Amino acid sequence: MEIRVQELNGVKRKLEVVVPKERVNAEIETICQELRKEVKVKGFRPGKVPISILKRLYHQDVMSKAMLKLIDQTYPQALDEAKLKPLFEPQIDPQVLEEGKAFKYAVTLEIMPDIRLGDYKGLEVEVPLLTINEEVINQELEKLRETHAEIGNIKEDRPLQLRDYAILDFQGYIGETPIKDLKADNFMVELGSQQLHQDMEKSLLGAKKGEERITKVNYPKDYQNPDLAGKEVELRVKVKDIKEKVLPEVNDEFAKQVGDYENLDQLKEALKKTTEERAKAAKDVYIKDKIISQLVKETQMEIPEGLIEQELQTMIDRAARLSSPHIKKHLNLDKMKKDLRSLAEEKVKMHLILGKIAEIEGINPTEKELEENLSAVAAQLKTKMESLKGSYAEERLRAHILEEKTLNLLKDHAKVIERSIEK
Repeated sequence: MEIRVQELNGVKRKLEVVVPKERVNAEIETICQELRKEVKVKGFRPGKVPISILKRLYHQDVMSKAMLKLIDQTYPQALDEAKLKPLFEPQIDPQVLEEGKAFKYAVTLEIMPDIRLGDYKGLEVEVPLLTINEEVINQELEKLRETHAEIGNIKEDRPLQLRDYAILDFQGYIGETPIKDLKADNFMVELGSQQLHQDMEKSLLGAKKGEERITKVNYPKDYQNPDLAGKEVELRVKVKDIKEKVLPEVNDEFAKQVGDYENLDQLKEALKKTTEERAKAAKDVYIKDKIISQLVKETQMEIPEGLIEQELQTMIDRAARLSSPHIKKHLNLDKMKKDLRSLAEEKVKMHLILGKIAEIEGINPTEKELEENLSAVAAQLKTKMESLKGSYAEERLRAHILEEKTLNLLKDHAKVIERSIEK
């Protein structure tokens, strides 16, 4: 068997395999012998049909089976001899198989890129140092007030303003034709929350209870809903009611209301502790992000197209799962792939770099780490941990643990420079 390897680019190879005619003839003969035991041909006893007749009557079937068997038998051997490890199922291009002639086929495949890392330990990272002062604690208190606020009627007869809650009836029109998916009754929205189109929000400011307003909205040509893309829509809105957010007073009673705290000072102390923990976790993530961004920028490699396509599909599937049925129906996959491609390339590069470092450093998930993570996922999915073993979920968890351990190693060896700031 002859093997030739052609380098198409840094990660793409063309493998040409030539199977000698003797092996071709032997395989055809073997298939015909097997076929002889199965088929019945008029005028011949079972198992006694001449091979020459079988070749003539079942020529296409014999040749197809011989071709598949020869590829199945020789392809793994060719990969081994060529020292190639394909990332995905290859593209196989066989020539016509003929008895008495050598059989040739070509395989186009992608392999792992050559990753040449520089110094990945001791990378310098500058991070902001957040001081948890009284101002920060007060900001956290304000967030608590917001989450425990009540929606009540406005006390005076005044028009809509930012942060008010408007109760609306609205209907969208193109010309005089109502749009089915652009209609709502008793729709409550906080002005300034960006839930509505910005032009619609602007037109409502200053409106009073019972007042009707008309807004014309021009949707961009690439809008996700093709029924609205590139069109001018008239929105007819009626303000049915105006409400406002009523914030609780910050005192000892408030502290008791929001948790098991005896007084306001105890609540502030708890907020300080949780804010410090959050800041520490955010700092950890920030350092890791800066490290991997630096490595991605500095590491040169050719990225296999198949890995990019795989990552794009993962991103699109995730977006589809998180989208409402209406948005999912109008997703433009080609545009999404185009918009997300550069991000997908960065993600693939990150995975490859972390995988290479893990290989160099001998980093692997322990069975205990895997068990703990599988148990957590099983609890979240309300299923038995055993059902996840050997699944895609376990494979992804293993990869996640490996990358986290590798990032922790990089963070532990990084030179972190903190710049003090006050908030």
